[in-house]
Amino acid sequence: MSALTLEEEIAEAIRKDGGLVSLSQLPVREGWLRKRLGDKKLLNVLKGREDLFEIIGSGASMAVKVQNQALSTHSSIDIHNADQAASELLDWVQHLLDMKQQAIKLPHIVADKRIKKRLHQFTRAVGCDHPAFSTQWWDDACEKLIELVKASGERFLLQQETPDDIRSVTIDLREGCRSSHKTDADFVSSMNTSTFINRLSYQLRQSGRVARRNEKQHFSLQLSKLGSDDQIQRILKGRSLSSIIQILSDNGTLTASGISIESAVTKKGNLTLLSLQCAEVKKASEDIDQVSIVSDVLFESLPLFIVVHKPTGVTTEQVADFYWNSGKYRDSKSTGVDTVSRLDRGTSGALALPLSTDGEKLLGDHFRESRINKTYICLVSGETPESGSIELKLHLVDNGSTYKSYVSPHGKDSLTTYRRLEVLRRQGAVYSLVEVHPKTGRTHQIRAHMSSVGHPLVRDGKYGGEKRSKRHSKWCGRLFLHAASIEIPSYEPVEAPLADDLQKVINYLKEETPSIEDKTVSGKR
Repeated sequence: MSALTLEEEIAEAIRKDGGLVSLSQLPVREGWLRKRLGDKKLLNVLKGREDLFEIIGSGASMAVKVQNQALSTHSSIDIHNADQAASELLDWVQHLLDMKQQAIKLPHIVADKRIKKRLHQFTRAVGCDHPAFSTQWWDDACEKLIELVKASGERFLLQQETPDDIRSVTIDLREGCRSSHKTDADFVSSMNTSTFINRLSYQLRQSGRVARRNEKQHFSLQLSKLGSDDQIQRILKGRSLSSIIQILSDNGTLTASGISIESAVTKKGNLTLLSLQCAEVKKASEDIDQVSIVSDVLFESLPLFIVVHKPTGVTTEQVADFYWNSGKYRDSKSTGVDTVSRLDRGTSGALALPLSTDGEKLLGDHFRESRINKTYICLVSGETPESGSIELKLHLVDNGSTYKSYVSPHGKDSLTTYRRLEVLRRQGAVYSLVEVHPKTGRTHQIRAHMSSVGHPLVRDGKYGGEKRSKRHSKWCGRLFLHAASIEIPSYEPVEAPLADDLQKVINYLKEETPSIEDKTVSGKR
């Protein structure tokens, strides 16, 4: 194949990122591009190949998309990524067959959400001309999976009852490739039991119904709801939760951890519950100053909800537990109530907490319909435009231990508007203090969007790079992101004053930032 031109190499790089990339982030992600461009302007290069690229948006939110018809112009297969994706896909197929201990038809295999996810990754790696999960995509993806299975004949047996009908394909494992864990009991003997029990206990405390028995807290939750937890699924590797729970109950592991199995009779029939009885749960009061509980409540609408000033360094769940389980709100809080929105551990500011099922429904409905207006204050690298909007789809990737949002055409619609408040300078570096309004509520939306337009938040190692974050750590102790206000329909806006540590950062930068008068005087000279 002939050597690719600069424009075609850029197209290949964008395809690897999902086909849509922020224009300002492209040279950052692809270091080689800065050298290849030389004195050329990236935008002019892209505009010169309208057959390859589509420019979306304008100003700071400008993005570039690879044209669909250009996808097959050259081989877009990333050999390394394709091989890795194919390996993971086949491993999960083998795992499913091993767990079921029988042959499975192809439609049932690709219906497994873990296999479907990896099948999507594989088709992206090798290039697919059809929209993901469309009818044409499914046909193409299933044919590619069959080819992989045929090429791995040492592991799999493939049979097709009806020619030219992929739905009749049946896949099984060869006998020598089956795992030694043929039973759930064998699996339990080799699994990390402590990690599994800790996750069960955490989920029971967070989502279970709370009651008090013999001066102890009692949590109960349906087994089916526990089975939907992603981390529990990863630990079990697709095995039946009820079967594993029963084995752990029979051998005394659950009892030793204070967890028991109960039954409940409802209108829908018998339900299996897991229960946890223990002493008072560790509250977030170890992390939050109890003396400040009254002053940190910014607004009350009893018995529906309260708005509190969340400090940095603690999770939303810890803050909720603190207010729900102590002080005057303990008696106001209904059982089974859960949080409806959250702030990251490093983010401070206004946080709405429901106290009753009515309050949870009220806030939940408002958040789902995007009727709640939230304002954030953040400090970002570089000088932003005076105002702007960022409308780029975000796709959340969860790898089990952490998660991150990426700009991707396969993501969810996301919109952020912002207004620059002030430009600050220190030791030759430029920063912008920005007021941000997320119009949608995607995970890490502000952080991902601001980074995508070339203005990552100060101390944001995940989206701005660890090296940059380390430089900022000398004068900023944490992520500079503060929920300044929240406006709930039918209520007055509730404001949370900027945290003291963030105000000190602003004062530090202002020490070297020249004032307007200084600039005027120096200009006259």
